[in-house]
Amino acid sequence: MSLESQIVSFIGNENIAPNQRKSDLSDYNAFDLAAIEKAGIFAPAIDNLLELLQLPRSLVASWIKVSPKTIARRKKNHELLAVEGTSNLIGILRVLAIGLEVLKDMDTLITWLNEPNSAMGGIKPMELIDTDSGAHELIKEFRRIQWGNLA
Repeated sequence: MSLESQIVSFIGNENIAPNQRKSDLSDYNAFDLAAIEKAGIFAPAIDNLLELLQLPRSLVASWIKVSPKTIARRKKNHELLAVEGTSNLIGILRVLAIGLEVLKDMDTLITWLNEPNSAMGGIKPMELIDTDSGAHELIKEFRRIQWGNLA
């Protein structure tokens, strides 16, 4: 499965704006993901992330910079998240998709994200996931693991 297809599977194809949906998950590519970011995704996609990582709604809301009230309203009214919230959510899901690709197992990934990492100065990787710089560092660390350089 491509990285983009994995991200869409985390979002849930049903949470993609109808004009951006594809019938086959394996058909998504980077250009499709960019179009999805611009179109927005439906708020229930956040529930998929909450379930995946077992995190409180307030924490994920702060990560994507959308208030819990706005999330609840958009979910109730079946509305799309704004571009910024969608882009922030996709950025987090990109880190998770790369981590899953490297570590091969969601439980292993969640454990890795929640344990202090000596290569990151003792910080828990989950503490870095919500910023561009932090996400970049996590992706670099996953690539080091992938290629056997654990330093």
